[in-house]
Amino acid sequence: MLCHIDGLQGSAPIYAGVQLLGYHKKGDTPAPIIYHYVDPLNDPDPGPDDDGSVIAVGGIKLFHNYVGDINLLYFGLQEGQVLNSYLTKALRITANTGSFTIIPKGSFLIDRSYTPVFNSRIKGIDRNLTKIILNPATATDSGDFENYMFLNLNGNFELTDVELDANAPNLSASVSRSSGIDNRNAVSNATYKRLRIKNAKTVLPNFSGGYGITFWHGGCDHVTIDDIEFENIGQSDLGLFEMENWTVRNIKSKNCGYMVINVESSNNSRGVKNGVVDTVYASNVAEVSFH
Repeated sequence: MLCHIDGLQGSAPIYAGVQLLGYHKKGDTPAPIIYHYVDPLNDPDPGPDDDGSVIAVGGIKLFHNYVGDINLLYFGLQEGQVLNSYLTKALRITANTGSFTIIPKGSFLIDRSYTPVFNSRIKGIDRNLTKIILNPATATDSGDFENYMFLNLNGNFELTDVELDANAPNLSASVSRSSGIDNRNAVSNATYKRLRIKNAKTVLPNFSGGYGITFWHGGCDHVTIDDIEFENIGQSDLGLFEMENWTVRNIKSKNCGYMVINVESSNNSRGVKNGVVDTVYASNVAEVSFH
């Protein structure tokens, strides 16, 4: 491509842009993609090189204006890599647009407690095809008690069509426990569909901690949890605490340590209100417990 840079520049350029047939090699993106030359004298600066929408090469910038969903393959994601930086780059574009950031088929790591920006929508190809594993290199016993995979602090978050495996195999016995998704800070409008969450548990044999999905600290509302498979969860598959306007449907549980759905309300005026639980499949545990 460098040999054609002169053809992109000047008052009478030969080319308006370039078409890339892949990222690392031909055919490794869902489709070819066209990047347009950014004229530094006449075009607005699209920002720094982000390895996906803006590419700086040979002293020039090329820009692709994504419209709609963005597959992380366009940002160079490969099998086995850590997702965090790729998600952050793509979500800067898709957040607030209603579009999804798509995690492709394969197995990928995620550093603990990844916090998506407000109005983020993330999806995989299918929970049998897109697998996300807690990165053991970032698990900690810092006093935070949990090694969450996703930590939703900002609301308006949707996650669908992936498997979350919270089993970081190299954790030391000092680490308390791992969990799939934690929602706090009174988040609203959270949607989780067609997920499989497994191996969220403690590494200590005498402690059954670990949750699949939790909503803590009160004030969470307008939550939809639908078609979730839980497997090998140490304590509760779902922890719903002090929340309103929530729906839980089509839950399948296998080897849950304590109870499938734990609904709790502290002694305050908010409590747990306007909730629906429909269709729970489980064995040898209490399906739903209200406190």
